Amino acid sequence: MSDVPQDVIKLVLYRLPPKSLLRFRSVCKAWCSLIDSKEFINEQLRQSRESNSNRSVLLDSDELFHLRFDDKLVRLDTGNFPCEPKSVVVSCNGLVLISSAYDNIVLWNPSTRKVNKLPSTPLDFPDYTVFMQVRCAFGYDSKHDDYKVIRVVQPIGESEVGSECFPCAKMYSLRSNSWKTIADFPYVLPGETNWGGYLNDTLHTFVESGNRSGSIMAFDLAKEEHYEFPKPEYNRADCCLVSVEVMQGYLTLAISRESINSEIWVMKEYGVKESWVKLLALVPLTSMPCQHLCPLAYSKCGDKVLLVYNGALLMWYDLKTKTRGVACLDGSPFIGDSGDDKIPTFNAVVCVGSLVSPHSPAMAEGKTGRKKISKKRDDDFLSVGFKLVL
Repeated sequence: MSDVPQDVIKLVLYRLPPKSLLRFRSVCKAWCSLIDSKEFINEQLRQSRESNSNRSVLLDSDELFHLRFDDKLVRLDTGNFPCEPKSVVVSCNGLVLISSAYDNIVLWNPSTRKVNKLPSTPLDFPDYTVFMQVRCAFGYDSKHDDYKVIRVVQPIGESEVGSECFPCAKMYSLRSNSWKTIADFPYVLPGETNWGGYLNDTLHTFVESGNRSGSIMAFDLAKEEHYEFPKPEYNRADCCLVSVEVMQGYLTLAISRESINSEIWVMKEYGVKESWVKLLALVPLTSMPCQHLCPLAYSKCGDKVLLVYNGALLMWYDLKTKTRGVACLDGSPFIGDSGDDKIPTFNAVVCVGSLVSPHSPAMAEGKTGRKKISKKRDDDFLSVGFKLVL
């Protein structure tokens, strides 16, 4: 190996999955230092995204499923996950945001199995005795090199003092490992949808508005500002927005109609209203319209789309033949508990394999600093406090 140029070694390692890279850290100190470096982690992530490789699907049915995704689904080992129950919310750069309560939010890297439970932050509705809806979102602020979590708590009903119910939004910064309040958050989030997708340093979600069809809200993580995002031009007589997602670098919009097919639209050029195009129209499986349709990813060849139908069924849709088929897990159809509830029975996100750490850089630097101090003390002891007598 000493005869192989370092640049060639790097090019090979960049293309390997995280599981292999974790093993190769033990080859030698040079490899360990290389693989742990921030430059290597960023480049491995970039190449995985560009080559559309190292992808997996996370499902939070009765248990947490981790599936390798390559035109077929194969169950992967998740390991012992410390958070129960689980609700997979969104994935960004290989990190997954999982929430089980308003004060139990964790960042998890399924490739490295590292978990970071975020610090608790109190609710701002101490006088409420009714239920509350909690919605979380997660994304990367490239301008400040920071991962940020948005948590919106929305009371349902009236408070004991009779005040109106306004959502309260807070933002967590991984770099500072702290929460702060987002002022003047004016939107009401629907009760049966998760927050939408992350793209271009911005979070997108469907919000209720004065018109029946709803609106798309965008939140710029760098500027920490929210604004209305352009929707496509379509016949809105009997339709409403269902979800806003990101599929392989493109913003997508799912629309449900009462009398005809559900639709999925794709924005080909980010931020340009005229670039919205209809990707597919799906005939409902039953006489009831589809209430929850979520596009996950294109197949490896790009001729199929993996969908979540009503939160209870994984489905392939063939874009050429306009036919659909049930996606199989280990040879059997993956079908959730499709009871009478309209609330989705499982959430699903596509996750790219990476070595990105879910922990705060300050925490990592603190641990490194303690190790350096300890090593210096050992060196001082050996050089000053201990003298070898021959």
